[in-house]
Amino acid sequence: MPMRRMTVIHRRPRGGMVLAAGVVLCVHFSAHAPETVRMTAPENPAQEASPVDQGVKLVALTFDDGPHPKSLERTLALLQRHDVAATFFLVGAMAERYPEAVRTIVGDYRFRVANHTYSHANLAEADETTIRDELHRSDQVLSRLAGPGYIRFLRPPGGRVSHRAERLAAQARLQLCMWTVQVNDFLRPPARVIAERILRGCTGPREIVLLHSGVLETLEALEQVIPVLRERGYRFTTVERIMDEPDPRS
Repeated sequence: MPMRRMTVIHRRPRGGMVLAAGVVLCVHFSAHAPETVRMTAPENPAQEASPVDQGVKLVALTFDDGPHPKSLERTLALLQRHDVAATFFLVGAMAERYPEAVRTIVGDYRFRVANHTYSHANLAEADETTIRDELHRSDQVLSRLAGPGYIRFLRPPGGRVSHRAERLAAQARLQLCMWTVQVNDFLRPPARVIAERILRGCTGPREIVLLHSGVLETLEALEQVIPVLRERGYRFTTVERIMDEPDPRS
């Protein structure tokens, strides 16, 4: 998958595919989904940026394709040590296989989890029955482990999504969440390269960084990146804050 950059767009007046420089970014389904959001888990104040004005830069870290138990404790400990929030987009089948890992993310560390389909499916090519099944089965697993009404966001694997998938996600009250910075860490380049790509990509006032669970090089890179981004004026926050805050550029 080639490295690419996307630009966050907030509060679309209607459902549909949002395009920026020819690529899908994020979609708000206000025309289809109720205004209330499905989230009941308690917040951890230490993970949220304090109320901000339009001049503060925000960045959210996200991890796809987990949970990976072998590296999870190291990942969570790193984030906690640096007082950094994160959202884990979990594959339903993996969460079902490693339920204690999900409970650790949500219960012990109080980080967010979100839907990454049940089997890491290509939603751009799937038919309606398959898409419904992928979203529903993953939501069932995660809701059972994290709490009912907890799952708000969906990230289609690889960012591959169709209008059909967007419509069905809206019906399931799932909000698409893509990214602004992608570093292709799943190819396992050296930590130095991952760090350089993150720092080169984070230039705007609202950034969502796509990372992958189970990549030790990514953890090494974050040890370097987190202090530098703070020096550059970024506050680490949640995906919720990035998606809900007005973008200063809009």
